[in-house]
Amino acid sequence: MVVTAIGLNHESAPVSVRERVAFADDEVVLALGDLTGLAGVEEGVLLSTCNRTEIYCVLDSGVGVESVCRWFEGYRGFERGSLEEYLYCYEGARAAGHLMRVSSSLDSMVLGEPQILGQVKSAYRRARVAGSVRGILDRLFREAFKVSKRVRTETGIGSSPVSVASAAGGLAVQEFCQHSSRSVLLIGAGETIGLVGRHLLKKELTRVVVANRTLSHAERLAGLLGGEACGLEKVGAHLVDVDVVVASTASPRPVLYAEQVAGAMERRGGRSLVIVDLAVPRDVEPSVCGIEGVSLYTIDDLRRVTQENWRHRRGAARCAEEIIEGQVGRFMSWLGVLDAVPAIRRYRADAAACRDEVLSRARRQLSCGVAPEVVLGQMADALTNKLLHPATVSLRRAGMTGDAAMLDAARRLLGIEDTSGQNDPLPEPERKATVSNRRG
Repeated sequence: MVVTAIGLNHESAPVSVRERVAFADDEVVLALGDLTGLAGVEEGVLLSTCNRTEIYCVLDSGVGVESVCRWFEGYRGFERGSLEEYLYCYEGARAAGHLMRVSSSLDSMVLGEPQILGQVKSAYRRARVAGSVRGILDRLFREAFKVSKRVRTETGIGSSPVSVASAAGGLAVQEFCQHSSRSVLLIGAGETIGLVGRHLLKKELTRVVVANRTLSHAERLAGLLGGEACGLEKVGAHLVDVDVVVASTASPRPVLYAEQVAGAMERRGGRSLVIVDLAVPRDVEPSVCGIEGVSLYTIDDLRRVTQENWRHRRGAARCAEEIIEGQVGRFMSWLGVLDAVPAIRRYRADAAACRDEVLSRARRQLSCGVAPEVVLGQMADALTNKLLHPATVSLRRAGMTGDAAMLDAARRLLGIEDTSGQNDPLPEPERKATVSNRRG
């Protein structure tokens, strides 16, 4: 079994690609059922966020990752091979380490951001609902959660946490700080928009409008932010008055179109408008960026806001990498033992069969009146010879062919001290027979 991670993220693919491969929450369980229906795919977890879509799976040793990559492309409607330049693939220790780095926010756009761990846990829970995570991935994800906790408690990476939402708020403030009246339209009412709103409130906003498809959700968030609420159909009217728009919904298609924005800009009297689109798939039609007076930013534009964060936390990241390296080693050791379990079970079963055969013969001898001490001696000799015979034959063959690697492995496996030929290499029965022949 091989643990494998396949995916793309904000480093390997632009948002225009990421939005096409992103999975909505209600798509994941069905997709996992399809994935684990592939020959050789034993387990699977699908992680999809605004910055990454990744597949973690357990493959049979003879199965290549190409089949999973082809499934990924086909399931999201891409032509064969068209995602190759964006995909990364890790196996074994690299795959385990990657998941632990992701869970600990070392692979995030914003180093130390607190949201990714919750997203990884949600992906794990959905996989359990789908029945696609069992022994190996269950252990790996639980180890990743432990590592993330250690990283946050034992390093400074979690101090003064910075989220994508707060970075977006920072970008928005930088862009509209020239305005004397700072008003914002928030499109969406989920966790990310809530965090953006809380961050922007610290910047002395004069007005907050929350627009959402479900009005009750917008009203609840607007109440927390001291703002007003409206449905998505009223967005066009509010575009005329606000300074900044921040959008983050779970919609599979845009909720803000170029026609709406262009119409609003004609009525703004030359005032510029900042739009920050945090959604993947994008909430704002890309052609909006061509409208005069509009500054459109996507999640990929947050890099310049987060560079200082990376510089401040570089030392903590190094400490976190050491923690992850140790945990990966322990997981791989456990996985190695797991790979040996079938061989151990077969070895013990063969030994038990030898025992039962010798014991049955001894009982028959006892029932025929053979002296117990004779039966015990014969039973001990027979059991010893049966258990040692396969290993003895293999050792002799290795010696005859000069297979030093096999001999060394056998010594370590059997706990035999390397005597370098100082003792008689023949088993005791064969040694006695040889001495007897010489005397004769």
